[in-house]
Amino acid sequence: MKIRPPKLILFIGFFSLFIAILLLYVLLTNYQIDDNGELISVISMFLFFFLVGSYLLLHYYNYQISITPTLLTITTDFKRQKEVYFDQIEKVGYNNSLKIFIIYHPGKKVRINSMYPYFLNQIEESKYSEKLKIALRKGNSL
Repeated sequence: MKIRPPKLILFIGFFSLFIAILLLYVLLTNYQIDDNGELISVISMFLFFFLVGSYLLLHYYNYQISITPTLLTITTDFKRQKEVYFDQIEKVGYNNSLKIFIIYHPGKKVRINSMYPYFLNQIEESKYSEKLKIALRKGNSL
């Protein structure tokens, strides 16, 4: 089974890049930019929307969680792969402030956004931390 980001991320990424193109048009045509404060704010908004749009498109096209009966493979935004064998998982935790799952296995931690909780069905509930059990009961992570 493969878990991919939702289409909404793709649409928000394209929308952010569209706004960045509009701001680039404003910068190139010098459209009613009178002082340096306005110029700096338009440049900073362009950079913000361009970087957010680029990151969201990278995330949509590259991020993937593959689940096999024995292995969990996470491909990150920059195509780095992290592999976790289900029998080596020591504990699965949850960080309330960042809203992420943390998988602990020998000497390493793997973080997964709470937007992708489906992998939890493959892990024994005895390996869930207390914070994760509380978050699942409250429904914060789902």
